[in-house]
Amino acid sequence: MKNKLELDSIADNNEHKDSKRPGRPLSNVLDEAIIQSTLDVFSEVGYDALSIAEIARRAGATPPAIYRRYSGKLNLVLYALSREFGTLHFCVVENVSLKNDLFAFMNEVMKALTPKRIRIFAGILLASRDNHQLADLMAEKLNEAGNAAWEKMISNAHARGELNYTMVPKIVWELPMSFIITRLLFGRKRPDDGDIREFINSVMLPTLQNKVAGDEGDI
Repeated sequence: MKNKLELDSIADNNEHKDSKRPGRPLSNVLDEAIIQSTLDVFSEVGYDALSIAEIARRAGATPPAIYRRYSGKLNLVLYALSREFGTLHFCVVENVSLKNDLFAFMNEVMKALTPKRIRIFAGILLASRDNHQLADLMAEKLNEAGNAAWEKMISNAHARGELNYTMVPKIVWELPMSFIITRLLFGRKRPDDGDIREFINSVMLPTLQNKVAGDEGDI
């Protein structure tokens, strides 16, 4: 395993001049170690208690090696979170019924939101009182991850004749994500299949079907 001096030497000799991300990334190996260490520390202690020194120690680097890449703690955390949650992608493959599609979608979300990611959410929630950028970034990434799946679910339901519209207010498709995150953050156990089906039957289907019966612009 490479020590700090070896890693920093590699970093200094491998500058990626064309990188578009903030700071000056100098080594792919060290970059990845820094990002993963940032996520680990954030998931354990949150934003306020997170320190560059601890991230450097875990990454096998030095604080100066991190500051060569990022202007400060916020810059580093924002990039690490963007990397981590930018990989989320929820698929809808059932295409049998709206109920089944919703169930498949919510299970995809459940699988993606690992205990570590939920701890990160908790850290973002605590930090959002003083720093809205973290919460804004998280909302953006979750929206990006869910948009395509949600649009496909509604399109499929419309094609099957279950719905007579294809446009749904954003607040409605945020409901499944909000239910899952709230339960994972504050519930005593992870939602099981029964909890998810109850939510779909009691909340999602009545909400969506009410739009069918109502005006096109109202829920």
